[in-house]
Amino acid sequence: MVFSAITNGPKGLVPVKAANGVAQRSNQYQISGTGSDDFYRGQPLTLAATGLLVKLTNAGTPIIGVFSGVEYVATTGEVIFRPFWDSPGAVQTGSQVRATIYDDPLGIFQIRADADLTIDEISAFYDFDTAAGTGGSTVTGQSSLSLSVTSENTDPDGRSVLLRQFDVQKGRPGDIRTALVQFVLPQYGAALSGEPN
Repeated sequence: MVFSAITNGPKGLVPVKAANGVAQRSNQYQISGTGSDDFYRGQPLTLAATGLLVKLTNAGTPIIGVFSGVEYVATTGEVIFRPFWDSPGAVQTGSQVRATIYDDPLGIFQIRADADLTIDEISAFYDFDTAAGTGGSTVTGQSSLSLSVTSENTDPDGRSVLLRQFDVQKGRPGDIRTALVQFVLPQYGAALSGEPN
C-alpha cells in the first residue's frame, strides 16, 4: 500500500530523504525511564538540560529530530522494541531506555496539513497543529501530529518548519495537504533563515 497522508490521516513527521538527496541518518538517544513524556513515531523531540529527550513544546525551540521507536529491558528481563513510548514503562532497574531518532539536520519529512495548502505557500514557515504535538496511538504507535496551515508566516522566528514542496504522488495530483518540510532550527545544524537554496 502506498502511503497517503491525506487518506490515511496525520502520521506526524515521516522521514523521506535528506536535502542533499541521500537517505536520512538516525541515532540513538536516552529517555528517562521514569520520565513523564509519551512519545509516538513521527513526533518531533528536543533535548532537556539533562541531555535526555523530551517533547517539543514550544515553536521556535531547536528540534533534535523525529522519534522512530524505542528499545528497553522490561522488569521481566524481556527486551522490548516498540514504535511508541508510554512512560514511565516497566523498565528494569539500571537499564537504559534507548530511542531511535531521525536527527539529520538536512532531513526532509512528509507531514499532513490540517487544511489545504496553496502553491504560493511554498517557502513559507509553519508550526505544528499544537505546540506540543502530543497525540498518538498505542495501537499503531503513530503520532497524530499535523501541520497547522493557519500558522503560516514569512518569518522563521517562532516557527518549526519550512514548507519546501508538496508530495504529489502518481494518481493523486490533487493532494495539496501532503507537504514536505525541513526543520527551521535543527539541534545540530544551521538554522534556516529564508527560502531553500
